Amino acid sequence: MKWPLWVVLTGCTAAGPLTLVPAVSLPEGRFGRKGEVVLQCSPQDAEVLLDKVPQGLCSDFDGSRKGLKVGRGGRQIVVRKQGYSQWQTWLEASETQVTFSVTLVSTGESGP
Repeated sequence: MKWPLWVVLTGCTAAGPLTLVPAVSLPEGRFGRKGEVVLQCSPQDAEVLLDKVPQGLCSDFDGSRKGLKVGRGGRQIVVRKQGYSQWQTWLEASETQVTFSVTLVSTGESGP
């Protein structure tokens, strides 16, 4: 099954109204209708939170087995590990796959 997608084209130099381009189809496949995020992290054992709820480790969502299912609507993704600065982003990724390369920076603090 192919899912219809509307794309809005805009540009700084465009003259006239926005153009809607119908009938663009997403490929069928394992990603389905819900958004999916692939996380390629260093360190790989950093914890992943989706809307403040722990989901597992970065290595769980590296794309080799699966990605982080984010569904519809705006979501907050946080990657953290003791002794490193936290990384976070907000996204809305319904009906697509997004890949983030995340490198956490050491704070020089040792864990408990």
